[in-house]
Amino acid sequence: MKLTDWIIIDGYCAARVLEGTDSSKVENRVAFIEKTPRIRVAPFTEIDDFKNWKCGDKGSEYGMDEESREWCDAELLKLGYTL
Repeated sequence: MKLTDWIIIDGYCAARVLEGTDSSKVENRVAFIEKTPRIRVAPFTEIDDFKNWKCGDKGSEYGMDEESREWCDAELLKLGYTL
C-alpha cells in the first residue's frame, strides 16, 4: 500500500497516511511522531487504539526529528508499505 509523504499535524507532529485517505482521521495514519515515533502494527480500534502501535526511541524535535522519521520509514518498509 502506498503512503503519503510526511504530513505536519498541529504544527509540530508528523504522520504518514494511506495515500488517497483523509489525513485528519487517526484510522488512516500508519506512522505518527509527536515526541515518540510509532507505527501502526494492528488495525484501528475505537477502544485502546494505543495498543496497536509499535514505538521507537524518543526523538528530540517532535515530528521534524529525522532519526524518528528514518526509524518509522524503515519499519514501514519491513511491513511492505511503499513510501
